[in-house]
Amino acid sequence: MDCTHVKELKALHQVPEVLEFIQGVESTTVYRERAIAVVSEDNICFQIAVEEQVVYSNPPTELFESVGGVLQLIPPTKSTCGCGATMSQTPVLDGQPLLFCSTAVFRAQTYKYICMDSTCNTSHCFDGGKTFILNMGSFLIHHAVLRDYMFHFLFSGTSMFNYFRVWEARQRDSGSHFFLTYHKFRMAWHAFLGLLELDTKEGFQCPICQDEPKELVMDGTTLGYHQRYKEEPQESEDSFLGTGR
Repeated sequence: MDCTHVKELKALHQVPEVLEFIQGVESTTVYRERAIAVVSEDNICFQIAVEEQVVYSNPPTELFESVGGVLQLIPPTKSTCGCGATMSQTPVLDGQPLLFCSTAVFRAQTYKYICMDSTCNTSHCFDGGKTFILNMGSFLIHHAVLRDYMFHFLFSGTSMFNYFRVWEARQRDSGSHFFLTYHKFRMAWHAFLGLLELDTKEGFQCPICQDEPKELVMDGTTLGYHQRYKEEPQESEDSFLGTGR
């Protein structure tokens, strides 16, 4: 038997104006998830090399030139295009995205070098991998944010949405007025994961037994359900003593 809320909801579906609105929402592409093309192509190491930790820990303001408070992100020069033609030696403006870091947001301008052959559409864009920045085209995000979520997930099982809410709160505490949407954060994470160098064989292999383990222990915790959701029968005080609860 339907409750009052369900009855009211079903009644609304019979109203022509409401039905027309629902059909309009279902037919539009606004609510469909759209993929964001990533610009960065350099592979990302799971472990940061010791000699690169200084670059990783330094704020972007110490790594890039700033003009009028805007970071200038220029890729290294490239003399020859893949087609054999010469690349331009003067960088051209590619975009004006925001750079999202752990507790700060910076205005930036990205540049690119283009192929001098008019029949070639190749361009050499700012990758950001060497400076631990993921270039998503419409926005930039520092690896520190994504690595922070990675370790939260690995060590505590934090969901992506819960981490995003915490990160957003930290940004707000820092006085930021610009916030990344959850959809863009999720796309950035998938792009980061696609570039991350992971040895899956090593991760699923015993360092001692290798491919021939003597025993396997299966943990079915994630397949079960929490006991607090189970309706247990009334138990006497003695039964709690017997079960150790």
